[in-house]
Amino acid sequence: MSEEKKEPADHGGDVYETGQKCVKTLTWRILLCFLVCAAVGLVCRHVTFEMQNIQLSERLLAVERRQQELNKMVLTLWNEDDYHDQAYDFSARGDQPINGIGEDADIGIAKRSIQQEEETEYTPDVDEDFAISRDVKAVHIEARGDVQMPFSATNIYEIEEGHDILDKWHPLQYPHGGFTLEQGLLTVERPGLYFIYSQVLYLKDIHADPATNHSVIVDEEVFLTCVNALMGEDPYNTCYTAGVTSLEAQQSIHISIKCNGCEISLSGDVTFFGAIMLKEY
Repeated sequence: MSEEKKEPADHGGDVYETGQKCVKTLTWRILLCFLVCAAVGLVCRHVTFEMQNIQLSERLLAVERRQQELNKMVLTLWNEDDYHDQAYDFSARGDQPINGIGEDADIGIAKRSIQQEEETEYTPDVDEDFAISRDVKAVHIEARGDVQMPFSATNIYEIEEGHDILDKWHPLQYPHGGFTLEQGLLTVERPGLYFIYSQVLYLKDIHADPATNHSVIVDEEVFLTCVNALMGEDPYNTCYTAGVTSLEAQQSIHISIKCNGCEISLSGDVTFFGAIMLKEY
């Protein structure tokens, strides 16, 4: 009998395929482990942050409670000091003798008296019609021209020779505010320390005087003088002056301009004067 020849089995291919499967399986397992570890790490980190936030919130609440307690303590001490001061004042007035601030009877008497004073309604002796105007301690007076608008070339006033008191002013906005204005004379009704100011816009001088001026007169005496040169054609020079002085009640202030034919503007935003009470005597 002839023996049949058998081909040898290909064991190398099986081993290769088995190795590839093992490598793939191991790779997937490693990747899965990495993902699981990453997820666990994120969860742990999140839990850690949450715990830190909880701890921080608890600390903030504790700080707020402590602050509230301190505020209550300060308020209590403040009220006690204020109450003791008022109680001593009450005793000093002679309304009721207080032998010791720690004695309940004396404290009770002082407390009742203080409460009665606080509950008593205070009604100042002030005329309601003048309640607002009496608080006004300043006055600003603007020049009064024919055209009611900011600086305009039509609001021109020529100063004649021999002129003294400038009386082209708007009436007072608060007629009972401690000042009166009549024929250019501003009269103060209350004695005190006053800041006085003035400004005049000069347009031109037809006689070409080298300089022109205006003065602030208190009663009959010169208090302030502003001198300004009028050079060139249509110079348009503003002249401003200000100062502080003591005034008695019923003293008057006015603006004096002495020139021959000089022209000024009567626009209220460029020609004006006023007074402010700094301190009442």
